Amino acid sequence: MDLPACLRGDMTKPKYPGQTRSDLMRIRWADPEYRVRVIASRRAFYSTEKGQEAHAKTVAKRTATMRTPERRAKCSRDSLGRERKTTAKATIHPSAKDLYWAAGFIEGEGSFAHYADFKGCQSHHVSAVQVQREPLERLLSIFGGRIALNRKQSEKWQQTSTWRVSGGRARGVAMTLYPILSPRRQSQVRKMLSDGRRQ
Repeated sequence: MDLPACLRGDMTKPKYPGQTRSDLMRIRWADPEYRVRVIASRRAFYSTEKGQEAHAKTVAKRTATMRTPERRAKCSRDSLGRERKTTAKATIHPSAKDLYWAAGFIEGEGSFAHYADFKGCQSHHVSAVQVQREPLERLLSIFGGRIALNRKQSEKWQQTSTWRVSGGRARGVAMTLYPILSPRRQSQVRKMLSDGRRQ
């Protein structure tokens, strides 16, 4: 089905390692004029017969992938250890100094978490948020992952970015840094891993 250009998005090639098309759309969505144009075009599209057909197909697809016993069983087998093909890989072999720096940075700016989505799929995440991009790019070179721009909640706020690794790569990062993390962060790592086993 052919959708209007505003729904497909005007995509360009990523400019940074780990940057995705979703990140580029987030940047464009921050522009108020762009949001107004997109919303108006979407309303016009979904008021047509073709738009209503597209909406019905979307609802049917989401209903079919809701959290069913079969879906939960499949996700428990697959999603905890999978990562996207577009995920950037590490580009350096980290030294002990690199690992101690990463542990200190994630200790202050990072988090360890376990998520389960509406489909029943679950995953582990290690992430860090920062205004300056250089520390995140250093984490990207050490561990891989991806960097995404965060949406600004206010014009007064500074633009921030998030470095994130998921799945098996997140568990690898957590267990690599575990011995040199503080007791508080070690408890977060244990909770993240135990939550994943429980579900």
